Amino acid sequence: MKNILNFLLIIFINQIHSQIDVELYFFNECNNKIEKLNFELTNLDNQKEFISSNFKTSVDTIGNYILSSHLIDGDFRISINTSLKINNSVKFIDTITIPKTRFVTSLELHSKYWNYYNCDILCNGKIIDYFSNGNKRLEGVFKNGKPLEIIYYSDKKGIIELKETYEFGKLNVITNEYFDKEGNLYEYQKIKYRKGKKTIKTFNSKNKLIKTEYENYSVLK
Repeated sequence: MKNILNFLLIIFINQIHSQIDVELYFFNECNNKIEKLNFELTNLDNQKEFISSNFKTSVDTIGNYILSSHLIDGDFRISINTSLKINNSVKFIDTITIPKTRFVTSLELHSKYWNYYNCDILCNGKIIDYFSNGNKRLEGVFKNGKPLEIIYYSDKKGIIELKETYEFGKLNVITNEYFDKEGNLYEYQKIKYRKGKKTIKTFNSKNKLIKTEYENYSVLK
């Protein structure tokens, strides 16, 4: 019996750590087309990075990843960043949605151009974006393409995951509010920028300071 259990354990470990083929497709909500894009995956547990070739890549373990990619539209680059859970130990195929509300930069070298668009329309006022199931994905307040506040939701109805407040006209987040799976605030950050440095103070839901961090920063203006 012990030998059988050891054998099953070895199989399980091999499945977790063996190569997993990842094939992703991208659905563009603005034109209802499937786009073929290369992408990068970063494992949230060990920070390993995996870069695709010919729209495919392989990773070495199941788990949670950050997906980064972009779509070129004329002279502009549309950024695609989302979380991805890989749960198949042999081959993982999925379709990633490129939402209507999107972060856009210029392809010009050294350009500092950036704005948020709703498809081809510059974001202005209150903008709400939706998941394919009809639930809110994003809700934001913008002025001439620049965000004042963005709220991100889970795909469960009405459950907030993250709320960001911005320094107007800049891509500087000045507060982050983090919520649990039930939509309850469990942690928030206050961020200050000064002379290429930023100070990040993290508090729990009871307003107790947990930690203070200092980082260099460089952002588009």
